[in-house]
Amino acid sequence: MALGRGRADGVCQARECNAQAVWTITWSNPKIPWADSKTWLSCDEHREFLSDYMKYRGFPCEINPLDPTDQPDGYSTSDQ
Repeated sequence: MALGRGRADGVCQARECNAQAVWTITWSNPKIPWADSKTWLSCDEHREFLSDYMKYRGFPCEINPLDPTDQPDGYSTSDQ
């Protein structure tokens, strides 16, 4: 599995998905304790798939609604 876009794009990071992101999935690799947490963006459709991807590997993750004030510059939730 490969992610299609980065956080700055404001869309779901599942491959080939162009839907607006509405969730953040924050995860970390416990085998690398000095590494920072990573955050993926997700649409409703891929939220469970992306979080299951982390849980399957034993990576703790937290799922939260995407904060509209935490949008990248030039992006608004009304953009389609």
